[in-house]
Amino acid sequence: MGFSQNGSVSSLPFAFQAMRIRPFTAADAEPTLALFRHTVKTVNRRDYSEEEVAAWLREEDVTPDMWLDSFTGKATFVAIDDNGTLTGFVDCEPQTGLIDRLFVAANRQGEGIGSALLARAEAAVERSVSTFTVYSSPTARIFFERSGYTIVTPNLVTRTYTKNGIVRIIDLKNFQMQKSRD
Repeated sequence: MGFSQNGSVSSLPFAFQAMRIRPFTAADAEPTLALFRHTVKTVNRRDYSEEEVAAWLREEDVTPDMWLDSFTGKATFVAIDDNGTLTGFVDCEPQTGLIDRLFVAANRQGEGIGSALLARAEAAVERSVSTFTVYSSPTARIFFERSGYTIVTPNLVTRTYTKNGIVRIIDLKNFQMQKSRD
Protein backbone atom coordinates (compact mmCIF):
# COMPACT_ATOMS: atom_id res chain seq x y z
CA MET A 1 0.00 0.00 0.00
CA GLY A 2 1.47 3.34 -0.96
CA PHE A 3 1.07 6.87 0.25
CA SER A 4 1.38 9.95 -1.89
CA GLN A 5 3.26 13.00 -0.70
CA ASN A 6 0.04 14.57 0.57
CA GLY A 7 -0.77 11.47 2.64
CA SER A 8 -3.63 10.09 0.57
CA VAL A 9 -3.90 6.36 0.31
CA SER A 10 -3.11 5.27 -3.22
CA SER A 11 -3.98 1.57 -3.38
CA LEU A 12 -7.45 1.43 -1.88
CA PRO A 13 -10.60 1.14 -4.01
CA PHE A 14 -11.72 4.26 -5.81
CA ALA A 15 -14.31 5.17 -3.16
CA PHE A 16 -11.55 5.70 -0.62
CA GLN A 17 -9.14 7.78 -2.71
CA ALA A 18 -10.17 10.92 -0.84
CA MET A 19 -9.27 9.44 2.55
CA ARG A 20 -6.18 11.09 3.92
CA ILE A 21 -3.80 9.91 6.57
CA ARG A 22 -1.90 12.71 8.25
CA PRO A 23 0.14 13.25 11.40
CA PHE A 24 -1.79 13.74 14.63
CA THR A 25 -2.06 17.29 15.99
CA ALA A 26 -3.17 18.53 19.40
CA ALA A 27 -6.54 19.43 17.86
CA ASP A 28 -7.09 15.70 17.25
CA ALA A 29 -6.91 14.81 20.95
CA GLU A 30 -10.58 15.15 21.85
CA PRO A 31 -11.92 13.59 18.61
CA THR A 32 -9.57 10.59 18.95
CA LEU A 33 -10.58 10.15 22.60
CA ALA A 34 -14.26 10.21 21.61
CA LEU A 35 -13.64 7.73 18.77
CA PHE A 36 -11.67 5.44 21.12
CA ARG A 37 -14.39 5.47 23.77
CA HIS A 38 -17.21 4.91 21.29
CA THR A 39 -15.38 2.07 19.53
CA VAL A 40 -14.57 0.26 22.76
CA LYS A 41 -18.17 0.64 23.97
CA THR A 42 -19.66 -0.64 20.72
CA VAL A 43 -17.19 -2.85 18.83
CA ASN A 44 -14.98 -4.23 21.62
CA ARG A 45 -17.95 -4.71 23.95
CA ARG A 46 -18.70 -8.04 22.29
CA ASP A 47 -15.44 -9.45 23.74
CA TYR A 48 -15.36 -7.67 27.10
CA SER A 49 -17.76 -7.41 30.04
CA GLU A 50 -19.20 -4.07 31.09
CA GLU A 51 -16.70 -3.96 33.96
CA GLU A 52 -13.78 -4.73 31.62
CA VAL A 53 -14.89 -1.96 29.25
CA ALA A 54 -15.08 0.49 32.17
CA ALA A 55 -11.56 -0.52 33.23
CA TRP A 56 -10.24 -0.13 29.69
CA LEU A 57 -11.80 3.29 29.21
CA ARG A 58 -11.08 4.69 32.70
CA GLU A 59 -13.48 7.54 31.94
CA GLU A 60 -13.35 8.94 35.48
CA ASP A 61 -9.55 8.83 35.47
CA VAL A 62 -8.42 9.96 32.00
CA THR A 63 -8.87 13.62 31.11
CA PRO A 64 -8.49 15.04 27.59
CA ASP A 65 -5.15 16.58 28.66
CA MET A 66 -3.90 13.19 29.92
CA TRP A 67 -5.03 11.62 26.64
CA LEU A 68 -3.10 14.24 24.65
CA ASP A 69 0.00 13.67 26.79
CA SER A 70 -0.20 9.91 26.10
CA PHE A 71 0.83 10.58 22.48
CA THR A 72 4.09 12.33 23.45
CA GLY A 73 7.13 10.71 21.80
CA LYS A 74 5.03 8.53 19.53
CA ALA A 75 4.46 8.53 15.80
CA THR A 76 0.72 9.12 15.59
CA PHE A 77 -1.50 9.34 12.52
CA VAL A 78 -5.17 10.00 11.92
CA ALA A 79 -7.41 9.00 9.01
CA ILE A 80 -9.71 11.72 7.72
CA ASP A 81 -12.41 11.03 5.15
CA ASP A 82 -13.39 13.26 2.25
CA ASN A 83 -15.93 15.03 4.51
CA GLY A 84 -13.21 15.95 7.02
CA THR A 85 -14.42 13.39 9.56
CA LEU A 86 -11.95 11.51 11.73
CA THR A 87 -12.35 7.80 10.91
CA GLY A 88 -9.43 6.26 12.80
CA PHE A 89 -6.05 6.70 14.43
CA VAL A 90 -2.89 4.79 15.25
CA ASP A 91 0.13 5.46 17.41
CA CYS A 92 3.42 3.63 17.69
CA GLU A 93 6.81 3.87 19.31
CA PRO A 94 9.23 4.35 16.41
CA GLN A 95 12.27 3.25 18.43
CA THR A 96 10.78 -0.10 19.54
CA GLY A 97 8.20 -1.04 16.91
CA LEU A 98 5.35 -1.17 19.46
CA ILE A 99 2.01 -0.40 17.82
CA ASP A 100 0.21 1.02 20.83
CA ARG A 101 -3.33 1.94 19.75
CA LEU A 102 -5.16 1.39 16.48
CA PHE A 103 -8.84 2.26 16.39
CA VAL A 104 -11.31 2.76 13.56
CA ALA A 105 -14.77 4.28 13.93
CA ALA A 106 -17.40 1.61 14.54
CA ASN A 107 -19.36 2.56 11.43
CA ARG A 108 -16.25 2.49 9.20
CA GLN A 109 -14.80 -0.91 10.10
CA GLY A 110 -13.95 -3.23 7.22
CA GLU A 111 -13.21 -0.42 4.73
CA GLY A 112 -9.41 -0.67 4.75
CA ILE A 113 -8.86 2.25 7.10
CA GLY A 114 -7.20 0.12 9.77
CA SER A 115 -4.90 -1.49 7.20
CA ALA A 116 -3.90 1.91 5.84
CA LEU A 117 -3.20 3.25 9.33
CA LEU A 118 -1.20 0.17 10.29
CA ALA A 119 0.91 0.44 7.14
CA ARG A 120 1.60 4.10 7.91
CA ALA A 121 2.62 3.30 11.51
CA GLU A 122 4.88 0.44 10.42
CA ALA A 123 6.53 2.75 7.89
CA ALA A 124 7.24 5.25 10.71
CA VAL A 125 9.19 2.71 12.76
CA GLU A 126 12.97 3.08 12.59
CA ARG A 127 14.61 0.78 10.03
CA SER A 128 16.85 -0.72 12.72
CA VAL A 129 13.79 -2.29 14.37
CA SER A 130 13.27 -5.78 12.94
CA THR A 131 10.02 -6.73 14.72
CA PHE A 132 6.70 -4.97 15.21
CA THR A 133 4.78 -5.74 18.42
CA VAL A 134 1.16 -5.16 19.36
CA TYR A 135 -0.91 -6.08 22.40
CA SER A 136 -4.15 -6.86 20.61
CA SER A 137 -7.62 -7.12 22.05
CA PRO A 138 -9.50 -10.31 21.24
CA THR A 139 -11.64 -8.15 18.95
CA ALA A 140 -8.68 -6.99 16.83
CA ARG A 141 -6.75 -10.28 16.88
CA ILE A 142 -8.09 -11.48 13.51
CA PHE A 143 -7.29 -8.10 11.91
CA PHE A 144 -3.68 -8.32 13.08
CA GLU A 145 -3.38 -11.97 12.01
CA ARG A 146 -4.57 -10.97 8.52
CA SER A 147 -1.92 -8.24 8.61
CA GLY A 148 0.87 -10.78 9.19
CA TYR A 149 1.09 -10.73 13.00
CA THR A 150 1.26 -13.96 15.00
CA ILE A 151 0.40 -14.57 18.63
CA VAL A 152 3.43 -14.77 20.89
CA THR A 153 1.46 -15.29 24.09
CA PRO A 154 -1.91 -14.55 25.68
CA ASN A 155 -1.52 -11.68 28.12
CA LEU A 156 -3.28 -10.19 31.15
CA VAL A 157 -3.04 -6.49 31.97
CA THR A 158 -3.96 -5.40 35.49
CA ARG A 159 -5.94 -2.20 35.29
CA THR A 160 -6.79 0.13 38.16
CA TYR A 161 -9.73 2.43 37.48
CA THR A 162 -12.39 4.46 39.25
CA LYS A 163 -16.08 3.78 38.76
CA ASN A 164 -18.70 5.77 40.66
CA GLY A 165 -15.93 7.13 42.87
CA ILE A 166 -14.72 3.66 43.90
CA VAL A 167 -11.22 2.47 42.94
CA ARG A 168 -11.33 -0.99 41.37
CA ILE A 169 -8.77 -3.41 39.97
CA ILE A 170 -9.36 -5.91 37.16
CA ASP A 171 -7.34 -8.00 34.71
CA LEU A 172 -7.96 -7.47 30.99
CA LYS A 173 -7.08 -10.13 28.46
CA ASN A 174 -5.18 -9.40 25.27
CA PHE A 175 -2.59 -11.04 23.03
CA GLN A 176 1.03 -10.12 22.54
CA MET A 177 1.53 -10.39 18.77
CA GLN A 178 4.54 -9.80 16.56
CA LYS A 179 5.44 -9.42 12.93
CA SER A 180 8.88 -9.37 11.33
CA ARG A 181 9.71 -6.45 9.10
CA ASP A 182 9.58 -7.54 5.46
